[in-house]
Amino acid sequence: MRETLRHLAATGKTVFVSSHVLGEVQQLADVIGIIANGRLVREGPIDHLLRGEGEVRVRVAADQVEAARSALAGLVPEGGVTPAAGNDGWLAVRIEPGRAAEVNQTLATAGIFASGLDAGNDLESLFLELTRGELGASREGTFFGLAGGNAADNPAGGPSGAPPAGGVT
Repeated sequence: MRETLRHLAATGKTVFVSSHVLGEVQQLADVIGIIANGRLVREGPIDHLLRGEGEVRVRVAADQVEAARSALAGLVPEGGVTPAAGNDGWLAVRIEPGRAAEVNQTLATAGIFASGLDAGNDLESLFLELTRGELGASREGTFFGLAGGNAADNPAGGPSGAPPAGGVT
């Protein structure tokens, strides 16, 4: 299937696919759009979106969540430390994944020891962040396209830079 879609894109055709299999989407797509509750919340070239949406997830004991949020507040802009989906001690820190050690060191300096640390900027993490972890909350999801040509010349994914008509929702 990947070969067929890539071949179509290579011949100048634009391919739209709606999927929740985000690992496949990440491997295949040039341009993506993420829809939550019927609204387009983010779209653009996948490499651009993933570069700008890095996150470090850190898990602390439930009774240390607020102290951890306070300790980490100095590393990121206001609102940059939020509870991750699930209320199980995981915090999402909006910071470049390469700064995971700094997050861990900041917590340790405050006497808070992480029991889990995950850094990355994969499409699934971005999707869950933008949809507030409501995967499956609606039948709407993600669309992506393979642009025939250079996706950077046409970041919206539609003809002449126009948003794709119709099938986005």
